[in-house]
Amino acid sequence: MQNMIHRIEIENFGSIRERQVIDLSVPATAPELERFPPSKASERTRLPTVVAFFGPNASGKSTALRAAVAARDFAVRSFEIGPEAVIPWFVPFRAGEWRSRPTRISIDFDAPWIDETLHMHRYQLAIGHGEQAGVPVIHESLSIKDGRRFRNLFLRKHQEIRCASELELPPSDARLKAVRANASVISTMAQFNHEFFRRVQADVTYMLTNIAGHALFVPQLQDALRFFVDHEEALKDLREQLARLDVGINDINIVETSSGLLASFTHEGLEESVHVLEESNGTRRFILLFPLLWYTLQTGRPAIIDEFDVDLHPMLIPEILNWFQDPELNPHRAQLFLAAHNVSIMEHLEKEEIFLVEKARDGASEITALKDIRGVRREPSLQRKYLGGVFGAVPNIG
Repeated sequence: MQNMIHRIEIENFGSIRERQVIDLSVPATAPELERFPPSKASERTRLPTVVAFFGPNASGKSTALRAAVAARDFAVRSFEIGPEAVIPWFVPFRAGEWRSRPTRISIDFDAPWIDETLHMHRYQLAIGHGEQAGVPVIHESLSIKDGRRFRNLFLRKHQEIRCASELELPPSDARLKAVRANASVISTMAQFNHEFFRRVQADVTYMLTNIAGHALFVPQLQDALRFFVDHEEALKDLREQLARLDVGINDINIVETSSGLLASFTHEGLEESVHVLEESNGTRRFILLFPLLWYTLQTGRPAIIDEFDVDLHPMLIPEILNWFQDPELNPHRAQLFLAAHNVSIMEHLEKEEIFLVEKARDGASEITALKDIRGVRREPSLQRKYLGGVFGAVPNIG
């Protein structure tokens, strides 16, 4: 399954104030590279399978990723929050009139929700902010592209909801009346077992991330080991990767003990195995991250990873990027969205895969696609030019 994201628009979300557009479409003038596959919903559109955000600390890299995750969480999980609760995933820009203006997020993506065929879809959301952030929903819609235009599958303005005929939900349907001011139509209708919305909810849930609200989700070692026990193919692939990569590990063994699962590693030149807790931070992080990456490559849905390069062995980073850029390793064309500090990663990316994030003196973040900066050539010096300040968004040290 190929569910690729084409475009993200964000306004008044955290440090992002004015509308920022993250347009992933690869220009027609770019070379025909395998890492830029055509969208199956729009064959004239090529998209990158790796999308990387770079910028100084606190510039807004994480904010850009969190906006997409917030829209996902609202769509699939908002029915779970209390009837009187504020919507927890949305905070406006905290200055001036923006504190009371709505947060707006729009995402264009491929999905097979109508007639089992991939179509371009657009999900739009506007969340109001009054005395408290995140109350109520002002606008929510899901549309499908028929020909050149989008048409609404459902359109919500405050509590007025209208659905397309194929959803078989007339305005008088009692289920629509049950949609709360702080809950998504998608999440609510899925709870009522509406077939279409249950499918949308299940599909969107496959978009995996290490972002949990305003923080990072740190996988637990026992959970990761249990995943490998339950998914033998993933453990096999992990063994192959560890054996192939030059990190000194020949094999991994997982056994059940009275105190839980125990993982040990055999190393080149060592006569005894090494307990997982004795391994380097980089190796342990790779073990914890591997299930998310493996599952993403299996399903073809996007993965969104903040602080991607933290604690990862530097030799593993280009390898992981290649998993997504190589069509043989990524046959479903899953996309990897990441925010990173290590600018050496740029040496493994094309300019169409890079977005730069800067924060102005007034605290507002701006996102610029490197492909849109005039004069940027396709050459192996993006890292040097970035550090030299040619593109802006340079980390300040000292």
